[in-house]
Amino acid sequence: MAESDSKEAGATEDRGAGVMCPPPFIYIGLLLLGPLIDRLLGLPPFPVSWWFSLPFLAIGIALIATAIGLFRVSGQNPNPATATNGIIDTGLYAFTRNPMYLGMALTYVGLAILLQSMP
Repeated sequence: MAESDSKEAGATEDRGAGVMCPPPFIYIGLLLLGPLIDRLLGLPPFPVSWWFSLPFLAIGIALIATAIGLFRVSGQNPNPATATNGIIDTGLYAFTRNPMYLGMALTYVGLAILLQSMP
């Protein structure tokens, strides 16, 4: 079947997940907005020592790095806007659907504690 025939038959090319704004930008935007809102509302600092942020940061960054490594090993691009040629279901992906988002959330909590911003 010719390429034009497949388009006429309702087939579409795979354009990825159709992500309009990459999730890291959402996390960074909210992270930058949080301390600003804290200051504008006069909220008190988060009453936890900065060292409490270290486990969250370490685990979050490790999850992100490991998940990206699994993408690279499988020959896929971790960018959600690109098409994928398969599903990764080994390593971290055997336990959580999206370890990168989990890692970003843990890193976000760690940075909020480090900046003494109410999470």
